[in-house]
Amino acid sequence: MKGFASIASLLCVAFMSVSAAPEGAVLELIKQGRKAYASRDWDEAIRFFSAAIERDKEEDEAYVGRALTYVKKGSRARPSPTSTRRSRSLRTNRITC
Repeated sequence: MKGFASIASLLCVAFMSVSAAPEGAVLELIKQGRKAYASRDWDEAIRFFSAAIERDKEEDEAYVGRALTYVKKGSRARPSPTSTRRSRSLRTNRITC
């Protein structure tokens, strides 16, 4: 039984390390996103980072890259209709004392 527990824990650790690492395609999309970001091609960078997020919703670096790109893109970025409605509802539902 002791041998089974050590094998099971070893398999669990191996599975966690494999599942935690982003796959090669996701890393390549992030790399391309960084390249587009460096050349100030904001729309292309957003497309690459978004594609990486679609493939792996747990990949934090893709979210960070996309967020930084939106910040750099600045005032030219348009908020989505959902975020506009949400901010309007927050303004109208304010509690005043």
